[in-house]
Amino acid sequence: MALYHSFLDYEAQNEQVPGVIVPQQVYTIPQQAGHFQPVASLRFRHANGHLGMNIGQLCNTNYNGMVGASEDVPFGVARISVRIQWPGYETWSRPVNTVQANRPIDKGRVASLVALCVAECLNYHQQNRSIERRPDWWANNIDVNQLYLLELRNVSQGSWQPVIFLRMD
Repeated sequence: MALYHSFLDYEAQNEQVPGVIVPQQVYTIPQQAGHFQPVASLRFRHANGHLGMNIGQLCNTNYNGMVGASEDVPFGVARISVRIQWPGYETWSRPVNTVQANRPIDKGRVASLVALCVAECLNYHQQNRSIERRPDWWANNIDVNQLYLLELRNVSQGSWQPVIFLRMD
């Protein structure tokens, strides 16, 4: 049975996501089952207490108000793979450098790079036919300014998957 990122992950912590979590299947590699130990996820929160950071703003390297934006993120490797499984499309991935000038990049830069990956993924998938029945999730119907980066999860050795929600106001 496939696992999906879910709002239930946040309800258990008494946090309410102000939108709909993109129903991405959790990326897995079968041969790593039982051998992979994920590291702690990166969560993104605004100083005003709201969960998530706007992907459109992050694409413009605007992470003003992000809690912990200037903190270094020691991934332990110089490059990670960001994997996105947008509903109705094939898995999309892109390598992201996590070191700059021999130092780990900070959380704000990580968020910005992941946001650029999300935008690039959607642009790529706009040229492909979706098998998703719900047209609300088709790439050409999504505006990155309505998307928020909630979390970055370590889903396999060297691979990280963003948890994204669509704001519904």
